[in-house]
Amino acid sequence: MSTAATLARRVAGFALPLLLLVSANGRTQPPGKSLGHDVPPPTGASGTAVGRDPAQDEREIRRVEAEICQAFQRGDAASLRPLLDDGFILTSSTGVVTDLAQNLEEVRTRDPAYDEFRNHDQIVRLYGDAAIVTGITTVKGRSGGESFAKDFQFTDTWVRRDGRWLLAASHASALAGR
Repeated sequence: MSTAATLARRVAGFALPLLLLVSANGRTQPPGKSLGHDVPPPTGASGTAVGRDPAQDEREIRRVEAEICQAFQRGDAASLRPLLDDGFILTSSTGVVTDLAQNLEEVRTRDPAYDEFRNHDQIVRLYGDAAIVTGITTVKGRSGGESFAKDFQFTDTWVRRDGRWLLAASHASALAGR
């Protein structure tokens, strides 16, 4: 695999998206709405969302996404670990699927090393004890001695376990020309 291809895989592999630092034009999708179409309000099988404030859930997910971005930028696997579900998987823009241990190891080794790792233009949709976040992750940094800068469209899947929101899965797609 060429150095450029390896770099693209690594960068794409870490475009979680998780991940906040919302820009001034960030958006929120109201619960029960999807891409501008009316849909019935979500109902969780467990019913645990009853009595919870959807606005608070959204704030918490955005806060945790911001922490994840910061952990990637700092190369802080110890801070990242408790924010990810035990079964966490990432599908990179090249279709490579990695698990929790593989992702934490890449963060520990700091290759790639990020000068910037931020999410923006996020839309949060809540479905009881699950949530979907879409948006754009902007990354800049170095890998294998080469600089990179890229934007990725992401989709993150969140689950609520033991009173906490955890990132369960992420998918990134490289945006052409960005």
